[in-house]
Amino acid sequence: KNNLYLQSLYTLKNNASILLVIAFAIGTFSWGGCKSPGKGSTGEGLIEYQVNPVNSNSAFAAMAPTSMILKYKNDKLIAEMNTGLSAVEIKFISDNKRGKFTQCVKILNQKYICSFNSSSMGSLFKDVPKYDIRKMEEYKTIAGLKCQKAEIYEQGSNKHLFDVYFTDELKFTKPNWWNEFSGIDGMLMEYQMKRYNMDLHFIARKISSVAIDSAVFVPKGNYETISQNELNSYF
Repeated sequence: KNNLYLQSLYTLKNNASILLVIAFAIGTFSWGGCKSPGKGSTGEGLIEYQVNPVNSNSAFAAMAPTSMILKYKNDKLIAEMNTGLSAVEIKFISDNKRGKFTQCVKILNQKYICSFNSSSMGSLFKDVPKYDIRKMEEYKTIAGLKCQKAEIYEQGSNKHLFDVYFTDELKFTKPNWWNEFSGIDGMLMEYQMKRYNMDLHFIARKISSVAIDSAVFVPKGNYETISQNELNSYF
């Protein structure tokens, strides 16, 4: 049993690059006494997403997180996920006004941090798929909010890949500037992302209008600052 456990941790560590870039996001972070925000809200609260592998039979489906919590306030957001036993913890922090994106990763007892600005984001997303985004006049309600549909196509072709839904009913400016959906100026409520041959589907299940402590957007702890290349090399 001990050998099996150690082997599982070893496998998790060696495949952490898959989990490192699970997304976002971006869309993109349960507290009681909450209410759902509406259009013209204060721009402060949290969104709870359900996360599922697009292909449940994929090699790494069992390693995927099952949920993501996104907290937002004053055009800042933080997305937080972890895997089973919290062996891998991931945080993505975006400060839209300053054009700064921070990535915090904890793997077992090792903690790393990478920071980017708007001019250096290319080094992070050079391998991210490039899409053509076609917004449609189609809508559906997700977590109580009206969401518009956008069809996602392979760049430069008519190959339809999947659909996403986003809302403008949350007061937040350019929530996707740091990911492949930067052409959508609205909070992603249902979408999917592909990283290292692993497809994940995100859908918002609950939105809560609650006060968010500004301190959550400041990384805490003894993280080792490294470059993206060093992080990739480690993984």
